[in-house]
Amino acid sequence: MDGKSATQFILLAGILLLKAWAKETVRIVEGQGVREGRVEVYYSGAWGVVCGAGWDMIDAAVVCRLLGYGGASTYQSNITFKPENGTMWLTEVRCIGNETSLWQCEHAGWGENTCVGSQAAGVTCFEQGNNNTYLQRFSFQCRR
Repeated sequence: MDGKSATQFILLAGILLLKAWAKETVRIVEGQGVREGRVEVYYSGAWGVVCGAGWDMIDAAVVCRLLGYGGASTYQSNITFKPENGTMWLTEVRCIGNETSLWQCEHAGWGENTCVGSQAAGVTCFEQGNNNTYLQRFSFQCRR
C-alpha cells in the first residue's frame, strides 16, 4: 500500500468511526416506535434531553440522519418529561442542515439550561428511500 492509499484508508476509517460514535451518542426514546420519540444525547457519562424551545424540522432532520434514517417527517418541540428522568444537556439548538453531528449545531453550551419548563425535543424519522425528507422539499434556510 503506497502512502496515498494508506492516508485515504486512515481517513475513511476515521470517518466510519466518527459516524459510529455519533450514532451511539444520540438516541430517540419513549416513542410509539423505534423511529420516533424524545431526543437524548450522551455527554459526560450520562444521557440527557435536548430542549424543545426553538427546535425545528432542520434540527430533527440532522438527528434522524445521524441515526441512519432518511430524514425527519415531523418534529415535536414540547414533549413533557419529568426532570428526574434526565439532565437537560442541550438548549437553543440551531442546525443549518448540513451537520454530520448534533455537536456541530449552534447551541447554548453543554449543560447550560436556558429551557423554560420541562419541554423536550422530539422527532419522527423515516427510513432511507422515502422521498418525503424536509431537506429535499425545501432549500436550506438562512439563519440569523
